[in-house]
Amino acid sequence: MQEKLQDAYNKGLQIIEQYEDNSNETTQCLYDKDYQKIQFYSIYDIEIPNSLIPCKQFGISQLYNNFALINAFNVLQSQIYLMKSIFERTEDPFAVWLCDQGEWKIIIVNDKVPCVKNVNNKIETTFKCNLQWPIIIEKAIVKLLGDSYNLLNDLVTTSISSFIYLLIGQPISKIQMKTIQELQSQLEQKNSIFYIEVYYKQRHNAYVITSVKENNVVLQAINQDLIYNEGVILQDSKFLLKWSQFQLQTIFQVHLNYGYQTYTFTMQQPMKRIQQFIEHTYIYTFKINNKQKNEATYWISICQRDQNMNSSQQKKEIKYGLIRLLLFKNNNKTYQFLSESIDCNQNLFLETELSSGTYTLVCQAEYFDFESIPEELQNQQSTLKLQIQGIQITQKFDQTNQNEQKLRELIITMIRQKTTTQNLYIYKDEEFPQVQRTLERTKGFLYIYYENHGDSNFEEYLEFITHRNLIRHETQEMDTKIKVSIPPKQYMLYLYKFDPKVLLDSNSISFEYQISFYNKIQSEIVERPSLFDYIYSQKNLQYKEIKNPEIFIQQHGQGVLFLFQNIESNSIDVECDLTLNNLKILYNDTITLKEKIIKFQMKPKTKQFILLEIINQRQKYYNYKMKVSVQNLK
Repeated sequence: MQEKLQDAYNKGLQIIEQYEDNSNETTQCLYDKDYQKIQFYSIYDIEIPNSLIPCKQFGISQLYNNFALINAFNVLQSQIYLMKSIFERTEDPFAVWLCDQGEWKIIIVNDKVPCVKNVNNKIETTFKCNLQWPIIIEKAIVKLLGDSYNLLNDLVTTSISSFIYLLIGQPISKIQMKTIQELQSQLEQKNSIFYIEVYYKQRHNAYVITSVKENNVVLQAINQDLIYNEGVILQDSKFLLKWSQFQLQTIFQVHLNYGYQTYTFTMQQPMKRIQQFIEHTYIYTFKINNKQKNEATYWISICQRDQNMNSSQQKKEIKYGLIRLLLFKNNNKTYQFLSESIDCNQNLFLETELSSGTYTLVCQAEYFDFESIPEELQNQQSTLKLQIQGIQITQKFDQTNQNEQKLRELIITMIRQKTTTQNLYIYKDEEFPQVQRTLERTKGFLYIYYENHGDSNFEEYLEFITHRNLIRHETQEMDTKIKVSIPPKQYMLYLYKFDPKVLLDSNSISFEYQISFYNKIQSEIVERPSLFDYIYSQKNLQYKEIKNPEIFIQQHGQGVLFLFQNIESNSIDVECDLTLNNLKILYNDTITLKEKIIKFQMKPKTKQFILLEIINQRQKYYNYKMKVSVQNLK
């Protein structure tokens, strides 16, 4: 396993030396519920070999129904040295290394394990296995999580990847393979374990990818009946999955960073913003001094501690909000944006190539302050662990620049580097050629950024015609109309983000918006509860060349609005070929835009909104022509 933290290692050895056998007094880990059949026996009294070799068969009893841990064992024992390195001591008292959400801990357990008597009056463990090592590791996990075997059945967070991370502390990521040759090349590098999850018999089962054979992927399964009839061929005691079916699966990659150093510490002293929910922002500067001249691969991970994994009483899933990572390289007085990651998971990983130099890391964590959660669990939830794995890592982090100005400076650096001809608008037609606007969306965030390089003040208004799941970053509310005023030689950043409250009901990070930019004091669009319903009720102008979707057109002071409504019970593909004069198409992520051709898909009984905006408000005319074609989908 990766190199342990020296202080944790020394502390662990001291614990082993001070350990006293209290086997007659306690079993250390218990069943909370009154299972009369459960008795605790020494593992030495059970006929189970104590060999660190792959286990050929796992099973669960009627008292133990969590299959995620078994899947994690199956994945990791494909590289059995991983299981061997977990053990610091392989006899009573057993000593096991576990990664407690980013922090390595040594767990000491005795030889007493829960058992039942079978129909033949023979003692067997509740966790059915033909080797000792999984049973001992299971007991160590139970002790770490709460001293109760029932916890394994009650956990909300029971994903396979969660237990893999707990066992080896290595990054797990989801990937896609475009070709079978790419998969074979990855397997030949032998620096990762790849597996897929097949949902069968109301549970997820993990199957390790071992090789490729012709146009099939060879899988390693736990039991034949678990994967049978799932499109898998059994041939010469091997399970083969056709490449066409394999491409439909999500591939999980367990990264095995051989010889990498690891440094972990608790993030402290964040900028704190409390309104509807709590946001912590951490800005750290660190240095890397690679002895090698070439770049080396580094893994940077953030782990938000999960009270579900630390409380046997916590039965309801807690939605945390978002965690976001931004990585920059410091170049004299400027910054170079390198990479970002954002998700609603508790763990985030960045894989990046770094050379010697100074880097700045930004971590933003958002989570909810539920009154029903005890203060102790709130504190656990707000604890973040930063972990860096690499060839030559630093143990010094500077956090003296924790301020809003620094954060905005870094975000603007990122926006400037992401500016392209597609998201950049220059106000030439409005006679402000030295003013530019960048509109950029990323996962979870929307940026509207102005730069005024001219000598006069610039003003305009922006209005969100539609805004689903968006809020203003600074106020955590939504401003639908904003007056933009930028003095000469200045810039302005409007930052919006995905509303984390949505995660209470959904795990999908998505938002929609339509924005109109204009230089009049008041919008000529009449405010109404629903723009869709308003246009539909007016029916002033209707495109009658096709029956479905129904298309209604509304002209207003800023341009033209189109409402498409699929009135049928089947999905459709829609293509609109537009000829425009003094109009431009406002892009949104629900359409595909190529020149003046718009394509989008509509599900049954749904609506689609398209906006054409006037390019030059000073011109008194604009016009358009539209040709629509529709294809029914099965």
